[in-house]
Amino acid sequence: MTLRSPCRTVLSSNEAFPGLTATYARACVLQPRNVAAISSGRRTPDRTGGCRHESQIPAQARLVSIFASSAVAIACDRYSRPRPTSMLWTLKARLQRYELALGDAILGIETTPACAAVPLANTMYGDASRFDSKNYSLIWQYLRPVKLHSDDVFYDIGCGTGRVLCVAARQRLRKCVGVELSRALCEKARANAATLRRSRTTIEIVETDAAVADYSEGTVYFLFNPFGPQTLQAVLERIGDDVTRRPRNVRFVYVNPVYREVFDRLKWVKLITNRSFLGSPLTACYYANAVD
Repeated sequence: MTLRSPCRTVLSSNEAFPGLTATYARACVLQPRNVAAISSGRRTPDRTGGCRHESQIPAQARLVSIFASSAVAIACDRYSRPRPTSMLWTLKARLQRYELALGDAILGIETTPACAAVPLANTMYGDASRFDSKNYSLIWQYLRPVKLHSDDVFYDIGCGTGRVLCVAARQRLRKCVGVELSRALCEKARANAATLRRSRTTIEIVETDAAVADYSEGTVYFLFNPFGPQTLQAVLERIGDDVTRRPRNVRFVYVNPVYREVFDRLKWVKLITNRSFLGSPLTACYYANAVD
């Protein structure tokens, strides 16, 4: 069985995804050789499964090609039972890998293969979480509610290979800062920051324990459940002390909020919204402080 036929069937269903055409569905389903061609020659898949130069198709089509593979994954969730051995779940896993490879190729970075072999770097409190990457389609959904502005300094606490930072840096911000304890992941994140295409914002990677990092410039802080409650408490205390010394508006994006009670105990921040996302079982809590 090839991947292309079931994808065309699912994605051309107006009932499931109105407006998502089979042409873009075919464009996003890549064979590995096409992904390699995109990475090396800035080429993009055409509607027949081949490749053509990136400048020959509109930006909208390039973005839809990334979203389309996630749409197939969502369709798998909708039309199948959660059995790991089912054909649709296998298809979903493959298409998610293709989405990540295509997203990396378009941005000119490499975030997918580096994480599995990296040993866990533990925090001073011994509560570090294992690094987990985020799909591009979900990263945009996570960031959209905070409405980043040109005067924002964006922190990714536990930045890993820098995928979220690279997505944020495509907007015009004052600065993007990644905090990461693992030296191997820091080196990879710096390499990705250097090769990122169409970057509009400087990316700085800080190799340190999050519990002792400097957050004095930040206005937006992104966390994807990077550590346990003790380190999270220490991070928020440092940010809170700095906001007291230098009052400013700050916002938090806490994805997969396993320890949200640490946030909820704080008196200087309040929960703005708690959101779920199509195609993901994870939620995100959005917090902000109030400055008179």
